[in-house]
Amino acid sequence: PLPSPSDAPTDASSDTSDADNSSCYGSGVVQICLGARAQGDLELPATLGGQASCSADVVSGGAGLCVSAAGTITLTAGSTARASGSLPVVLIAHDLMTIAGTVDAGSHRSGGSGPAANFSGCNDGGVPATDGGGAGGSFGGLGGRGGDPGGAVPGAALVEPTSLHGGCAGHDGGGLEAGRFGSGGGAIYLISKGRISVANTGAVTASGAGAGTGEDGNTSGGGGGGAGGMIGLEAPALEIAGPV
Repeated sequence: PLPSPSDAPTDASSDTSDADNSSCYGSGVVQICLGARAQGDLELPATLGGQASCSADVVSGGAGLCVSAAGTITLTAGSTARASGSLPVVLIAHDLMTIAGTVDAGSHRSGGSGPAANFSGCNDGGVPATDGGGAGGSFGGLGGRGGDPGGAVPGAALVEPTSLHGGCAGHDGGGLEAGRFGSGGGAIYLISKGRISVANTGAVTASGAGAGTGEDGNTSGGGGGGAGGMIGLEAPALEIAGPV
């Protein structure tokens, strides 16, 4: 996935400043103020992104986002928190966020789409010939060209994002029984004023989904897979031992 402008750690020298005790979080593509400083402990549930998990305490910057906030956020080893829904997911930990399990904001052929997948601002690719393959979705880079004969060319990659959104869908193949496109990955953003730690047992993913195959022998093309989505991490200290 394409990294956000705020992936770089901020200056840790402000750890004890008044700003770090405020209820406003983020300085990149996500900037959110809560009604009060995030407090308490949150063990991430098995599902993220449903309306019930979105904070009602957001006073600015949270339009179109599903925000969960606490003083500390943890996900234990062996656990999976699956993110989905129509809104990008934002996790805010005032002090410490520890991810020892898997936060999955990806899209899957048999498991649904990630949060805010299939961004509407993606560039269209070409149309495949009757038996050609559909192009893969383009996001931070070009998607793959569809398989020959007559495979479609991918749409242009997007410029650096200015908002949090999911990845781009692939394209259907050609033919009467063409393979369907794969969905783009979802969008998730993690913020802490202390530290974000992804353990070697943990992962944060936003993969795109694979596409379907053509079903009419050699006369229908397979679809193109979706592009990966968007993952942002913002904290004075990042400890990343697992895949992100």
